[in-house]
Amino acid sequence: MPVLGENKTYTLVLTDPEATSKVKVISVSRIITGMKLHESEETKGSASLDGGAYTLELRAEHPARGKNAPDPLDELVKYKAPAPPKKTGEHRYIFVLLEPKEGDGNSLKKPAKRPHWGYKKSNAGVMEWAEDNGLQPIGANFFLARHDNQ
Repeated sequence: MPVLGENKTYTLVLTDPEATSKVKVISVSRIITGMKLHESEETKGSASLDGGAYTLELRAEHPARGKNAPDPLDELVKYKAPAPPKKTGEHRYIFVLLEPKEGDGNSLKKPAKRPHWGYKKSNAGVMEWAEDNGLQPIGANFFLARHDNQ
């Protein structure tokens, strides 16, 4: 099991694996990076990484501004709201939290295109992109959405 670390930069992606080439495909909905682990205010000074007293915050720290000066996150792919096409059934929109296998994870490449994560095969997705960028998944969650007209 991966261990969270204060010196790592985390990346969160939102993807739709049900997107197919038969419809207007948006399989990458968002990629944000630059998230860091921060000690929670309630347990400051007595926290340990394995004790669950840290939070992963959606903020980034700019090295030139110091530890307490948050900077906007790096949004590699701008947010595209879930919008399953008509008559395509339910779509899973999956959040995947990624961490670098080695290093700090600060030099990620944006996918070439939203459909199929820029790969030329229809079943490619977040795992291929993560592998190409030296990332590994450490958590995931999903929600379901469908068009009102089925």
